[in-house]
Amino acid sequence: RIIMRYSKQRELVLKTVLENKIHPNAEFVYNTLKEENPDLSLGTVYRNLNSLVKNNINNKHSYHLVSKVVMLILD
Repeated sequence: RIIMRYSKQRELVLKTVLENKIHPNAEFVYNTLKEENPDLSLGTVYRNLNSLVKNNINNKHSYHLVSKVVMLILD
């Protein structure tokens, strides 16, 4: 069972990881997002990556499942 609160920053981190063909590290994700998200910190990226891996949300299938659940909760 996956229990995680929704966070825009977590969504951005996961989306960045899944949309890149390379296996991006935290610094890559941070540098990719920081221009459009100046409040994002490198520590936040590391925490979100660790949380996503811990909850096995590291593939497109999991991402789409979580997205659907979040959309249902928000509706």
